[in-house]
Amino acid sequence: MKYALITLGCPKNQVDSENLVRDIRACGHQPADPKDADVILLNTCSFIEEAKKESIDAILRAVSSGKRVLVTGCLAERYRAELRNEIPEVEAYFGLNETDRLLERLGREGSGTPAAGPRPLLNAPHYAYLKIAEGCDNRCTYCVIPDIRGPYRSVPAAMILEEARHLVEQGVKELIVVAQDTTAYGKDLPPPASLESLLRQLSELDVPWIRLMYTYPNALTDGMLDLIRGSGNICHYLDIPFQHSEASVLRRMGRPDQEDPRRVVERLRKRIPDLALRTSLIVGFPGETQAEYLALLRFVEETAFERLGAFEYSREEDTPAARMKRQVPRAERRRRRDELMGLQARVSHRRNLALIGSRVHVLVDETETGVSVGRTYADAPEIDGNVIIKATVRPGTFVRVRVTEAQDYDVAGVPEGEAKENPERGRNR
Repeated sequence: MKYALITLGCPKNQVDSENLVRDIRACGHQPADPKDADVILLNTCSFIEEAKKESIDAILRAVSSGKRVLVTGCLAERYRAELRNEIPEVEAYFGLNETDRLLERLGREGSGTPAAGPRPLLNAPHYAYLKIAEGCDNRCTYCVIPDIRGPYRSVPAAMILEEARHLVEQGVKELIVVAQDTTAYGKDLPPPASLESLLRQLSELDVPWIRLMYTYPNALTDGMLDLIRGSGNICHYLDIPFQHSEASVLRRMGRPDQEDPRRVVERLRKRIPDLALRTSLIVGFPGETQAEYLALLRFVEETAFERLGAFEYSREEDTPAARMKRQVPRAERRRRRDELMGLQARVSHRRNLALIGSRVHVLVDETETGVSVGRTYADAPEIDGNVIIKATVRPGTFVRVRVTEAQDYDVAGVPEGEAKENPERGRNR
């Protein structure tokens, strides 16, 4: 049977899809373009309203093709009964832990059992997401992930290391560590472990870059920061979803114990001077006053994050935040988001202008005749900026680039020779 798999949502969802593809192929089925497929599979997301709409639109497009359609993922887990009533043309809906049922529906034409070993990557073959845990124990008042995905469950370190070795043997140059909260890793294991101990073992692998995503500020210990600073292959990059700068808003968000973001940033940059910081912020949270919002703008201006994403608050049913008074009107939420991202564009442009004339190490992601696109250690794929290289360079290789032009989020330059795969201390100097 020919199948087409469409994945929506975050990198954690992508890892689920890659594992699913491995199992489907073991059952004898072959991937195909949606127009040529016998069955269309959709791995959906329902984190916020925009993600739900995107997933539903994708389902409607799939059923309009007249092909068999199977739906799995977070949307199916959360709204299965409603979806069955509203879109009955879908052949079947499957929850997050129902892979076996999905495989039975497809039919087992090969080995009849899920496959072991490396998963096929759905992105470029030189980088891979490494999911180290499932679920979440944080109870942020705006978030439905704990209800959908369940409590935090760490993957045993031996399994993670085995998967990482397989990926490196496949030629992966960058391992991107993901979970709902990577810094909570290991606390639920017998005996308890830590992200620091896992990173120490991963850093011994022969892989040029290891990137940390979804870290929480209070759990970034001095020991972990020293490990990152002294490692030869852990990128000097941290993704920390601060969500807001003001303690009053953070309390309403259910993050009352979060350390003041200003002190966190100061501590991190003092410990790792060339650290690239990415954060995500929510504007228009219930009760966010004009004063709190203006304080957030000042925080972004003064902190000058290397990378930042802003989101307007999404009112999710069955969350404490949805029941809060003083909901900010949608138009105002959008205005605040646009203004904040406009500020960040200016901050980013200033940073990029300062790079003109410098030389950066770049991992090339894709190429066309005469032009290639890559990333520095300060850029995660899909969400951060790019380096536009005025030459044809093979994807998956490192190249040294002299920066000649700056845009808001991207820079451009010319190659000056092959770069080492392990720039000193994970940096692009």
